[in-house]
Amino acid sequence: LRGRFGSSYPYSVYCWQDLEKCGVTAMRLHSQTKARPMVVQAEVSLATKKQDSAVVVTIWSSESPLYSLKNSTHHTIYCRQKLGTDGSHTYIWTLNAGESIGFGFDDPDLPHIIEWTWSHSTWFDKFISIDEMGSRSSIPLTGGSYLASEVQAYESTKVVLFSLAATVESSLDDDEMLDIALRLH
Repeated sequence: LRGRFGSSYPYSVYCWQDLEKCGVTAMRLHSQTKARPMVVQAEVSLATKKQDSAVVVTIWSSESPLYSLKNSTHHTIYCRQKLGTDGSHTYIWTLNAGESIGFGFDDPDLPHIIEWTWSHSTWFDKFISIDEMGSRSSIPLTGGSYLASEVQAYESTKVVLFSLAATVESSLDDDEMLDIALRLH
């Protein structure tokens, strides 16, 4: 499914998005005049027998974003969607100190991986996967601390939290297993 979004000013009439999978995602709409782009949520689902179509596409703007970027540091953070190795560029999201913003993908069908850096570097060499809860990456700072990013959940939003950390916590080794017991009544 290929759709044209943002037909009303100031959002660009040239914003095309491909939605090839069933599910819910957030997309960034290009803006010609706004400092921040508009983020909309889109759901693609199979139609029911009562509907005269094969799929149903629902698009809405929400105060509760699916994805959020939150900067709890005193540094400026820059993020963008990783689009591949072909040299193509996407919109760069700028998070000032203490800022939190809703995030949408330039191409929701590509892997949900964000490249990020900070105000003291021009290289986007750190990556984090939004689809993996607990995914993290970090940049070592002088003095032994780290500028860290981690995917967390807050209510119904996946949040990429940028913070300062004294150490870098390691995730479970491949050989370790986490057992979870559930009791149903």
